[in-house]
Amino acid sequence: MNPLNLRKPLLILGLLFCGLPVFGGELLSTLVDEALQANSSLEAARESVIQAESQVEQAHSSLWPSLTASGTFTHPSYVPEAVIAGVPFQFSASNQLNGKLSAQYQFFTWGRSQSSIKMAELNAETARDARLQAERAIRLAVTRTYFGISLAGEALDWARINAGLLRDQVELVKKQFANGYASDFDVLRMEVELANAESEVVARQKQVDRLNISLNRLLGRSLSDLTIIDYKLPDLPPGGVDSLEIVTTLDRHLELKMLRRSYDIFAVQESMTKIGLLRPMPSAFFNLSAGNGQFPDLDKIRTTWAAGVSISLPIFDGFQTKRKLQELTSARRELSAKERDKVDEIEATILNARLDLEESLRQIKIGQKRYEQAQASYNIAHARYENGGIGSTDLIEAQRTLRSAGLQLMSSRFEAVVKWCAMRDAEYLPYLEAFDE
Repeated sequence: MNPLNLRKPLLILGLLFCGLPVFGGELLSTLVDEALQANSSLEAARESVIQAESQVEQAHSSLWPSLTASGTFTHPSYVPEAVIAGVPFQFSASNQLNGKLSAQYQFFTWGRSQSSIKMAELNAETARDARLQAERAIRLAVTRTYFGISLAGEALDWARINAGLLRDQVELVKKQFANGYASDFDVLRMEVELANAESEVVARQKQVDRLNISLNRLLGRSLSDLTIIDYKLPDLPPGGVDSLEIVTTLDRHLELKMLRRSYDIFAVQESMTKIGLLRPMPSAFFNLSAGNGQFPDLDKIRTTWAAGVSISLPIFDGFQTKRKLQELTSARRELSAKERDKVDEIEATILNARLDLEESLRQIKIGQKRYEQAQASYNIAHARYENGGIGSTDLIEAQRTLRSAGLQLMSSRFEAVVKWCAMRDAEYLPYLEAFDE
């Protein structure tokens, strides 16, 4: 019987890299949906949309006349009296009642009301795009953390297997030492290696726990009742790289859309600024009053009304309009420079994402070959060690090489999957659906 019992651990390690589709695709979509519903930053973005849409409704209120009602009741402690021609006479009512209903409407605003509505609608569109942008960021963050836990979990499995191998080796060396075939130095060396392996298990477990905390925060879950996610990495990005093409995303890029919308906002602001000076602002008014205290019958309630038109004409504002127009012209030139820079940034982001993905896929091929060579080397070292051809030092070195090659291959797989998602995200193309297949 093989005293090191290596065949079962090596079989497990082989399954980690054989390309089996053992990842939880449906679970990823579920987690993303949960994050989009419960994440606090997205909740704030949704509330911003509600506020912006409320401002649109407020802007429409300028199209309606304003109505104001008021009323007073007065009971004076002293009412002056006089006697005229033998008849007692009061100068005011004992209980004074007055009511007033006022209506006012600016029936011609030179387009100011329509401009206010347009400004509110543009701000609402920007708020909705900002919400979509926040959703994109959360979607990619959940995906990165999801596969990050996968990588950390597989690295933890590797560390545990490595520690198990070293425990078997320590027991074997102790038996060889008891039989006089190994020295106390060999035993001590193996025990140090085992301690290092067990320390790595603790560190890997800590990494998994921290990533689970990060994921639970993204999902809006309570950290006092932590949910541990368990899954495996996909072997390659879904569909490979041949089906992926860099597409023009400028027309649908949210940040660029929000930036270009500023041109419309500046145009509205310029229009409203020009309206503010040397433009008469007519408004119609109607007042309806009712009350007592009028001669000759002071206690009788009488109704009166008045209607008319008023006009206000701003003449001089201390050159505020001129300075505002200069500010808008400068802001428009600044926006044009930002737009050119953003277009270059988007194109560079997509190109770099494509290059990163292609590099990761090449690293997977290299890493797979490296891992196979390291595994073959370890098998040879193990056989020679059992036959007494090499010492424990060479066996440990072969095991380290195998472990390093395995971790590098897992890391390359993780990078390829995440960079594929990042590239699709940069191109505003869907990527979550690929993991549901």
